[in-house]
Amino acid sequence: MNLEIKDLLGTWRGQLESNTVDFTIKDNVNDLFKKSVFTIYNEKGIVFEWVANPSFIRNEAGTWDLELKDLECQDMKSKYLKQKVWYLHDDLMVIEFDDGYRVELRKQ
Repeated sequence: MNLEIKDLLGTWRGQLESNTVDFTIKDNVNDLFKKSVFTIYNEKGIVFEWVANPSFIRNEAGTWDLELKDLECQDMKSKYLKQKVWYLHDDLMVIEFDDGYRVELRKQ
């Protein structure tokens, strides 16, 4: 079972240490520009950000790997780039980064 973009539309927000995490998932009417933005920021500015067309692929562990197409990102080696949806229920999404660290995001 794959997650569909329509299941996740909106902005999801959480805290990563002293930084704020925003994951905004948009769906354009013409389906050509499904762009999502993932941003980690604080009062000093943006720590990390990507813009892409995501898809969510169910893996053997029962989580969803995040596949990014048409990726725009300044730091292609960041530990925040590779993500999976570790948990999803109602307005709570838990994202797991490549290093195993997890962050809870709430739908805004």
